[in-house]
Amino acid sequence: MRATSSIAASLFAASFVAALVFALSWLRLTELPASLGTALSAFLFYGTLICVLAFVVGFPIAYLVAKLRAVRWWISTPAAALLGVALAWAFTHGGEGNPFAVSFSPWTRDRPGIINDAPFTRDDFVGSVIFGAIVGAAFGLTFWAFFVGALRPNKSLERTREG
Repeated sequence: MRATSSIAASLFAASFVAALVFALSWLRLTELPASLGTALSAFLFYGTLICVLAFVVGFPIAYLVAKLRAVRWWISTPAAALLGVALAWAFTHGGEGNPFAVSFSPWTRDRPGIINDAPFTRDDFVGSVIFGAIVGAAFGLTFWAFFVGALRPNKSLERTREG
C-alpha cells in the first residue's frame, strides 16, 4: 500500500513539474501579457493531459519498475524522455499538408496545439520531438526524486535533536 501511494504522489508531482516546464516554455518576455495567458492555458489544459497520461500509462509501468526495485534516475529519466518523444512524434507525424497539424515546438510557434496560421514545417516536427524529450526528461527525473524521497525520508533533523 505504501509503495502504491508513493507512486501516485510521485506521478502527481512529476506531472506538475512537467506541466510547469511545458507551460513556462511558452512565455515570451517581449510579449509578456499575451504569453502569460498562453502559458496559463497550456499549464491547465496540457497539464491535465500530462497528469491523465501519467496515471493511465505511467502508473502500471512505475508499479512494475518499483516492484523490480529498479527505480533509478538513469532509468526513469531516459524512459520518460523516450515516451515524450514517442508522444510528440505521434501527434505531429504527417503534419505537412495536414490541415489539422499539431505543433508543440516553442521555438517555431507562439502557442501549442493545432496550427492554423502558418504552414507546418519540418522545424515544427523536430522542435516538437525535442521538446517532448525535454518535458519527458523533466517528468522522469522528478518522478525518481520524489519516489526515492518518499521511500527514504530525511531523518537528519531527528538526529540533530537526539545528539
